[in-house]
Amino acid sequence: MSLRNYLISAFVLCFVVEAAWAQCVYRQPWRARRSSHVSAVVQCEVPRPMPRMVFDDFVCEEDGFIERIRWWGTVSDPEQLNRTYVITFWRDDQECGTLERVYEACVRPTARLVGPDCTEERVYVFSTCIPPFLAIIGPHWVSIAEDDERSIQPNEVDFRWSGRREIRRCPAFSRDANGNRFPLFDNCDEERNDVSFEMLLRGDMNCDGVVSVGDINPFVLALTNPAAYQAAFPGCDIFNGDCNCDGQISVGDINCFVSLVTGP
Repeated sequence: MSLRNYLISAFVLCFVVEAAWAQCVYRQPWRARRSSHVSAVVQCEVPRPMPRMVFDDFVCEEDGFIERIRWWGTVSDPEQLNRTYVITFWRDDQECGTLERVYEACVRPTARLVGPDCTEERVYVFSTCIPPFLAIIGPHWVSIAEDDERSIQPNEVDFRWSGRREIRRCPAFSRDANGNRFPLFDNCDEERNDVSFEMLLRGDMNCDGVVSVGDINPFVLALTNPAAYQAAFPGCDIFNGDCNCDGQISVGDINCFVSLVTGP
């Protein structure tokens, strides 16, 4: 039996109707060759800026979980790619600022090269599952930073978060350990930047914003021919198919994928 037919049979046995999980989706991808910005904390257990951490806002159109996130950035050495990063969500104060921290996760992402920025630094796209965060409808803030203690060169800059245009809603900014706030200016044209990141749906293999039976064929393609999948869906993250969050796309994701498509 082919993999596709196996999946269809699994759905039939589960009395499938097309369904989708309630998840917050937000897209602010890296597109142009903007420069990047230092974002680091002392360590996961002590998320104090060192020297600065970057914040940007996003909006959930409905209440939903955030379970996968990807972002773009540069590193001092390829060995930094899979080191520890700290992802933090903050409540919005309705005036383009952050209130208290409401979520924090320490992760080791996967990463792949996507191209150079305007300073000819190599830009990578990072992707990881996170423990589910329930985001209510409306604006929030996110910070993504390297864990300096676990970085390849402690006390040195090993990660920079890639900038982007246009600025959406509120401009991104960085903050130091004393709470001072700094705008992000691009090193190439000295204009203000936002930063590049996306909140993604586990199992959304065709990137239409829902998890449904329409994702079956793309999921099978990602499993059997990753290069063909990336060519067919260049704007999608193949790791949306990493449904069991083990850092790879494999047959071990099939049962989890079936559960995502069939719904709770």
